Amino acid sequence: MASQSTSADPRDYGNAKLVYIMNFVGFVFPLSALAALAVAYLSDKSDKVVKSHLQFQIRTFWWTFLMFFLGIIGAFFVVGYFILLFAFIYALVRYISGFMLLSNGVEVTGSKSLNLVAT
Repeated sequence: MASQSTSADPRDYGNAKLVYIMNFVGFVFPLSALAALAVAYLSDKSDKVVKSHLQFQIRTFWWTFLMFFLGIIGAFFVVGYFILLFAFIYALVRYISGFMLLSNGVEVTGSKSLNLVAT
């Protein structure tokens, strides 16, 4: 008797995974992050899991962009370098945790914690 898996087929999350990968590449090639933002905005959001991840990625991009902008301005006063470092770590942690959740087929339920463990 074959056991039935309750987790969703990972191929259903292609666009969301693509956006995560493009954001990872965006750490080296920033234009990739802009392309990822466009893909996230234009992707089909009919699936609840995909919708939560795409919204999570869009929010992460804009908050990181704001911190990057403030960090560039603040770099004239040294504090900006700390803001830039925080923005880098913030985005990296959110993209890694989101990718891990998506790999497990779990939606992002909140952005106040990493939600690395599915309950």
